[in-house]
Amino acid sequence: LPNFAQRVDVAVEALSSTPGKDVDENEFIDASHLVYDGVREIRMAVLMNKADDELDPDDVLLDDYHTLEIRSKCKYAP
Repeated sequence: LPNFAQRVDVAVEALSSTPGKDVDENEFIDASHLVYDGVREIRMAVLMNKADDELDPDDVLLDDYHTLEIRSKCKYAP
C-alpha cells in the first residue's frame, strides 16, 4: 500500500505540473493491482473465518476445488 500511495503522489504531481509531465501508466496500473489483490486476500480471509450461517450465498461461491470466490457488488456499464 505505501508503494501505491507513493506512485499516486508522483502521478498527481506530474499531472498537475505545468507543463504536464508524463505518467508511467504501467507502474500505476501495477500498483493498483497490488492494492486490489491485497483487499481481495483480506476479504477472503474474513469470509473464511465466518461461520457458514453468517455468509450471504449471493456473495460467496465455491468452485470445483473448494476455493472461495467472492462476487463483487459493484455494477458497471460496459
